[in-house]
Amino acid sequence: LLVKDRIAAIQSGSGNTLGGAVALAGAYDTRVPAHPLFNLKVDLKNFDFQQSFKTFNTIQKIAPIAQFIAGKFNTTLTFSGELGQDMTPKLESLNMAGLIETIKALLVGFKPLQEVSRQLNLSYLNTLDLKDTRNWFEVKNGKFHLVDSDLQVKDVAMRVGGDHSILNDGMEYRLLTKVPRKTLEQGAVGTASQWGLTEINKQASKLGLQVKPGDFLNVLFTITGTMLQPKVAMKLLSADGSSTLQESVQAQVDAAIGKAKDSARTRANEELDKAKTKAGKVVDKAVDSATIRAQQELDKAKNQAVEVVKDKVTEKIGEQIGTQVGDKVGSTVQEQLDKTKASQKAKEEAERLKKQMENFNPFGKKKN
Repeated sequence: LLVKDRIAAIQSGSGNTLGGAVALAGAYDTRVPAHPLFNLKVDLKNFDFQQSFKTFNTIQKIAPIAQFIAGKFNTTLTFSGELGQDMTPKLESLNMAGLIETIKALLVGFKPLQEVSRQLNLSYLNTLDLKDTRNWFEVKNGKFHLVDSDLQVKDVAMRVGGDHSILNDGMEYRLLTKVPRKTLEQGAVGTASQWGLTEINKQASKLGLQVKPGDFLNVLFTITGTMLQPKVAMKLLSADGSSTLQESVQAQVDAAIGKAKDSARTRANEELDKAKTKAGKVVDKAVDSATIRAQQELDKAKNQAVEVVKDKVTEKIGEQIGTQVGDKVGSTVQEQLDKTKASQKAKEEAERLKKQMENFNPFGKKKN
């Protein structure tokens, strides 16, 4: 422990608590006594989810889902912020980046997942096996952000990611599921349990899509509200039989855009020809009374005029294409199009957080 210039620095600390091991390094800064600061890197090994939730008030805010998980975890994280007069972090000042690894864990009694299970009529989704998962996360501006990660529960593929507020418990998570149609059909016995397939068929009709007897149905769940009082909305994305969520949506959008381009291309060419002719006349008239220097400048102006008009026409085409795509595919597909690169984005986010942790230096320029 090094104390200098009103900063207490832990250069290498370790200990044991709650059945697990702790290692940490960092600094506690009291140069402004009314606003003490901290900057730490912490490794927790073999910690129990529910014990940690009951013991650490910070975990209650950052990871309220821990109260529904039975099992143990490891985590490595860096975090900084301001301490209150009770020596607990001020949540609005908290910045954190880290990785949590589940060793052997079960998610049980979690209301958002129970609602997803009910809507799909798949009872085994009530309990989620979290053995050997790795999840990157970040806390910034009062929000906890979970980087998109993939799970497999029996024959259902999932991708989950999103945010929740550490200040008011509000949340906005997305759960993409790829479910074998035969699984839904086998579970749909009786009037009450037909809800999932009925709702899917209803949404497909609104989108102008036909749910074929393919192998898979791709469904997006948007989870809002709070973890104790969730609101779960279900949307059908596509049903193509084999492709991934991203590929199936992209294929439909590409097809619609291609059709829209065919009908807009002729009009675009006509507009461009008119623009070129008009620009050419302006140039020809000016050349009669211009010098060679002026000729060069006018050639440049002509090209610029054509490009400006081309941009306008292209923008017009874009609007026309956007309208036709919206009419053909529906707003759900458009929303999902923004997520077609979700996997790559998740990798980039994880890599950024990893570098942020590797560059951890609580002592800054004052390190001796």
